[in-house]
Amino acid sequence: MKKLNNDLTICTICAMETVKRNKISDFDNRTFGWFPTEYQAKKYLKKYPESIYACHNNYVVIEKFFSGLFPLAQEEWWYKWNRKKKIYEQIKKPKNLLHVINFGIG
Repeated sequence: MKKLNNDLTICTICAMETVKRNKISDFDNRTFGWFPTEYQAKKYLKKYPESIYACHNNYVVIEKFFSGLFPLAQEEWWYKWNRKKKIYEQIKKPKNLLHVINFGIG
């Protein structure tokens, strides 16, 4: 899909309990919201980690989308919950999900 305008983006915050399932249809993920910039999405995740964790969301992905029809995530940042620190820490994308995109908007 061709980008319409680099200035028109959304960055979604999507959380899930696990990334170790057999099929993508097994995932129970939830999009908590979107922000116009990567900076704002990451700032929210850092400021309100426990509201997203809610006792079970061990993983978070922030995805960046450009405007247009049938958008594909152009960038993504993965995080895993650290129980001791009660924060999300950035990780590499889980290997079993390397072929999967668009968690935030389907």
